[in-house]
Amino acid sequence: MIILEVLAIFIAVGFVLWDYFGNALIVVILLLLGHFIYRYRKESKSFSFFKKTKHITELDLILSMINQINSYKKIIINKNNIILIMKKGIFFIKVLDYTGTITGSKDDKYLLKKEDNKNINIVNELDNYEEEYKNYKNKIDYEILKYLVIKNNCIFNVKIDNKIKLIKSRNVYFEIEKLNKNYSIKDIENIYSALIL
Repeated sequence: MIILEVLAIFIAVGFVLWDYFGNALIVVILLLLGHFIYRYRKESKSFSFFKKTKHITELDLILSMINQINSYKKIIINKNNIILIMKKGIFFIKVLDYTGTITGSKDDKYLLKKEDNKNINIVNELDNYEEEYKNYKNKIDYEILKYLVIKNNCIFNVKIDNKIKLIKSRNVYFEIEKLNKNYSIKDIENIYSALIL
C-alpha cells in the first residue's frame, strides 16, 4: 500500500515538473522510486522512518542498573523474574510493570488498578511468586533474597509476605550495592550451574 502511495506522489510530481526539466526529471524520479522499493523489500516491508522504536520495559531498566554494578555476576532471566548471582548475594527479583495505585492481596487472581480516575482489574503477577521462588531455592543451599520491584510512579498497596522486600525501580542499584555476602567467582559459577539445570 505504501509503495502505491509513494509511486502516485512521484508520478504526480513528475507530470507537473515535466514541462520544466524534461527527461532528466524522469530519470531522477525512477532512481528514487527504485531506491524506495529496494529499501521496502530489504527492510521487511517497512520503511525505517515508519518503524516504531522498541518499548523499554521496567525489566530493561532494571537490567541496565544491574549491569552498572562493577562486580562479577551471572544473571538468569525468566519472564519478569531476574535471578542475580554475584559476590554480594543471590537475589530473586520480580519486576512488575504496573502504574497507578495497585490494591489487593498477593493471592488474589486480579488486582485493582486505579489510574486516571478509572478502576481496572489487572492480572495478578504475584500469584505464583512463592512457587517461582521455591523452584530456584530447592536447587541450592544458599540464601536467596526476595525482592519485588515496582515502577517509581506506582503506589503499591498489596499485602505481601514480610520476607519480600518491596522497592522502587530507582533504588535497585543501591539495594544491591549495600549488601555483601562475599561469594567467590567459583561459588557464583557453581550456583549459576545449579540454577540453570
